[in-house]
Amino acid sequence: MHAVVRIRKINIPGEIGVKDDFLKAAESISSLPVEHSIIFDADGNVLEQNTSGEKNRIILWHSDLFRLSGKIFMHNHPLGTSFSLSDIHTACMLEMAGMIAVTGKQIYCLFPPEENETFTRSDYADIVRCYTVRCRMLPLSGRFKSPDRAWEYVAIDMGLRYLRITFP
Repeated sequence: MHAVVRIRKINIPGEIGVKDDFLKAAESISSLPVEHSIIFDADGNVLEQNTSGEKNRIILWHSDLFRLSGKIFMHNHPLGTSFSLSDIHTACMLEMAGMIAVTGKQIYCLFPPEENETFTRSDYADIVRCYTVRCRMLPLSGRFKSPDRAWEYVAIDMGLRYLRITFP
């Protein structure tokens, strides 16, 4: 059984957070040494998979970017961190339905507020501002590593839907 942390009453698009194929997809990329991405539609169906063969980024062609609007983007972070600000920027600028980062131990899911189907471009500045404040509130020792837990507080503050699943 997977341990799950939900922030707020959460309604994940297409119930993606409990689908077996979602968990299998996440597990299939969780321990890979380079970044891989899996793109889901809003109902949680797998649309495509990509890799750029690099450890800290996914390279997508310009034409690929437009197809991400309204989609859920899952990718692994081989270095073991949750979301980067680049992830959030991409989700907001491309108006995605969700952003998921997978590590060897956790699946981090971030979705827009329940009243919105997608992130919006105007969400980005507010999310970054909130994230910055939350990171500054961490003890000094917590600032030297990836502040994964800060995203839980950002989700609460911003009304975002957040889900963290721990691999067994």
